[in-house]
Amino acid sequence: MTLDQFRPHINGIVTPVARFSIRLGLTPNTSTVIALLAAIAAGTAFWYREIGFGVLFVAINAFFDAIDGAIAREMGSAGVTGDFLDHVLDRYADIFIIVGIFAGGFTSWEVGVFALTGVLMSSY
Repeated sequence: MTLDQFRPHINGIVTPVARFSIRLGLTPNTSTVIALLAAIAAGTAFWYREIGFGVLFVAINAFFDAIDGAIAREMGSAGVTGDFLDHVLDRYADIFIIVGIFAGGFTSWEVGVFALTGVLMSSY
C-alpha cells in the first residue's frame, strides 16, 4: 500500500475496529471479498447513474479494504498469500468502479481507459 507511512497515525482508529471485527468473526479474506463485492455494487450503481449508492458502496469498499490488513495483523495471520489476494482483488475493485463511472456516462470512454491504465500501472 502506498500509504503505509500514515499507518501509525491511524492505528488508534483502525486497531479497535479490527479487534471488534474479529469478535464478530470477520476474517481478513472475508473483509477483502466484502470490499470487492462493495466495489461491484458501486460500479453497478454508477452504471445505472445512482450516484448516491455508488458513493456509499465506494465508502464501504474503502472501509473493508482498510481493515483487512489490520485484522490479519491482529490475528497474527498476515502473510504473502493474503497480501496477494488483497492486491489482486483491489485491482478488480478499481476496474469495477472505474468502468461503472464511464459506462454510466460520467466521463468519456477515453478518460475511463486512461484511468484504468493508470490504476493498473500503479501496481508496478
